[in-house]
Amino acid sequence: MRKDKLILSVTGALAAAVFVLGGTAPPSALAGDGFRSSTTLSVTASVPGETVPRVTAPPRRGGSQPGPGAEPAPGSEGAAPSQWDSCNIPRAIGGIAGCQGAIPPAAPPAAPAPPPAPGMVAQAARNTLVIVMPEPRTSPPMAARQLVAIPVWLWMDPAEWHAVSASASAGPVTATVTATPTKAVWEMGDGATVVCDGPGAPYSPGRTPPCSHTYRDPSTSRPGGAYTVRVTVTWSVTWTSNTGPAGTQDAIELTTSFPLVVSQAQAETD
Repeated sequence: MRKDKLILSVTGALAAAVFVLGGTAPPSALAGDGFRSSTTLSVTASVPGETVPRVTAPPRRGGSQPGPGAEPAPGSEGAAPSQWDSCNIPRAIGGIAGCQGAIPPAAPPAAPAPPPAPGMVAQAARNTLVIVMPEPRTSPPMAARQLVAIPVWLWMDPAEWHAVSASASAGPVTATVTATPTKAVWEMGDGATVVCDGPGAPYSPGRTPPCSHTYRDPSTSRPGGAYTVRVTVTWSVTWTSNTGPAGTQDAIELTTSFPLVVSQAQAETD
């Protein structure tokens, strides 16, 4: 096995330095014209089973080129660069700073993505709201015949007249959306519209209905012999977030329709 050695020579009268790794240099290595006139910087390194090409630095100003008889390091012809190339040799003993084989610095880490807008998270929460369709009630019951000039009580199930909420999260942002029923609009089919600011109330003897309609004409002339009643419940929508922003969203409107038969009251005779 050949011992590893690194030879550094510079211009100057008998100025030479020989570094021998794992051995000693013969005295004759410090004498001779080769070192007094040479302007080359030669690095030869060998390790068991691996040989690295010689690296030659450019001549100093006023110096002379290596003679035509200069030979490359034995076994270095055609050798591929390795982890022992001159970029990894300390500059103090012949390494070349900034050579092309140096490993570039690592790229800085990417900036973290900004948090999502709370309003967008609130929109996602809105999409998960669960709101039941309106289930209207009448008295007399809608399956029975209504009578002209007799008030028809209108109401929604009070158990369903309450706010509902849903939340969604994205990263550090959480938004909560709340939908609250605010009114029920009844289109009675005869051209009349009744707006109730609440669910109404079931029939109660001796009580004035909070939400009702009185027909003036029977429904016999209508398609199917019945009025088509439409009731629309409007839900107002607000949202809040854990980061501070809050606001409102478009109202939600849900509509249900049903037929209502209205007849003329018949006078009883003996």
